[in-house]
Amino acid sequence: MAENSRLVVVKPYPANIGSALHYNTLWQHLAMAKDPLILPAVWTFGGIPSAQRFAEILAKGLLHGGEQW
Repeated sequence: MAENSRLVVVKPYPANIGSALHYNTLWQHLAMAKDPLILPAVWTFGGIPSAQRFAEILAKGLLHGGEQW
């Protein structure tokens, strides 16, 4: 995987995912797991407006960072 790869997680995700991944050996060895970009939920059935919102949230997250687990 490329060094500049970035994992993007879009909410909602399972409530226990942070602790589950913390103890996962494979996850701990993935470089992209060190700094995942966690974004707020975006309605997936909203067509063009949802795509635009996702693009804006993704750009903001890449520039300023996202949430933490």
